Amino acid sequence: MLERAATQGARIAFNVAPVDGRESGYDFSGVDLLIVNEVESRALLSPTAPAAHETDDETVARALAARLPQTDVVLTRGANGLIHVNGDRVMKMGAFSVTAIDETAAGDAFIGYLMAALLDGEPYERALAMGSAAGALAVTREGAASSIPDRAEVTAYLDAIAS
Repeated sequence: MLERAATQGARIAFNVAPVDGRESGYDFSGVDLLIVNEVESRALLSPTAPAAHETDDETVARALAARLPQTDVVLTRGANGLIHVNGDRVMKMGAFSVTAIDETAAGDAFIGYLMAALLDGEPYERALAMGSAAGALAVTREGAASSIPDRAEVTAYLDAIAS
């Protein structure tokens, strides 16, 4: 499916969740944005790759980016924030400090807001901040879909932090 979408000119964002072994056979060459967490990132590296057993997330993210030079790699790290790698450029973003009640929708909120911001033409730094804020707000509430904040709430949260 990834290959077919790429040959038709689609821009592809792919989140490898959950890892189940099938991902080792995927062709990621047409993927424009790869979103992984710590476990997923290591599952995508060959077991013989030096970074596959690395404990440093930046090293792992860089290894994935080197393997997929046309791809933006976002490695999410929960309460430790995220790492975005594009070629030789690395951006680390810390997590927002919140009291987590239920982490069920954190990833969905993050990816949804990240993608919406990118589709709106926002630069990666702003899109990642939107995703991170949405994920942070989502974990402060119980539930899945019901915990995902609306855009006005995410924007207000970011504005309050910036001032």
